[in-house]
Amino acid sequence: NAGVVTGPLQRQLVRNPLLANMRVPDGDKWCGAQIYADDQNTEVHRQATAAAQVVGEELAQRGYRGIFGIDFLLAEDNTLYIIETNPRITGVTPLLAALYEPEEAVPFYLLHILAQGGYDYEITDMTATFEKDGALLMLHSLEDTDMRVVTMPKSGTYRLEGDTLVRVSDAMDLSRLQPGEWILQEYLPPGMVVKPGGRLATLLTRARTIDTDTDMLYNETTNAISVFRRSIT
Repeated sequence: NAGVVTGPLQRQLVRNPLLANMRVPDGDKWCGAQIYADDQNTEVHRQATAAAQVVGEELAQRGYRGIFGIDFLLAEDNTLYIIETNPRITGVTPLLAALYEPEEAVPFYLLHILAQGGYDYEITDMTATFEKDGALLMLHSLEDTDMRVVTMPKSGTYRLEGDTLVRVSDAMDLSRLQPGEWILQEYLPPGMVVKPGGRLATLLTRARTIDTDTDMLYNETTNAISVFRRSIT
């Protein structure tokens, strides 16, 4: 038992009209998350880590093992409030797994599998560092009716040349992305039907997508979202 291992602070992106269908009352409004190296080892991060330790110990006493997420609300005076706890794999788990590199951070998804399976293991280095930027964005259907997907870019690495989407390779390695490149992961292949507000695809990038001062998407990000959207019909 490794105890409670905490990960990086994440900026959640919700109810963004470029990514989520705001006209669907009960539709999925979670749009992704951004991890910034600058957000780690701060006072807010320390508050979040302390809260995660308390919550994690309580979950362990109740018999839960594995990944859990905590949603916080940050007040203007930098006081951190817990909104909810999710004892499960979260939407950011794929981003954490993609950012993981051997000998740099604790592999959270691997720990989840070991804990869920009841396997014996030992961690020789508890250091969990995320001194890098990374983001995950979730594209939802903006249609008001059910839509059958006709075209969907295959999962892989892409770059933008102006308003044109260019496929670079089949690679899905976030650590090897060059500036201006994105990874697209199909959520629904062609032929499948998506409901209004349903998930279409996931975008991963090492770029900064959210302005830390305004919490708004950068213009480069909104342009990329538009280009990817035009490739899906």
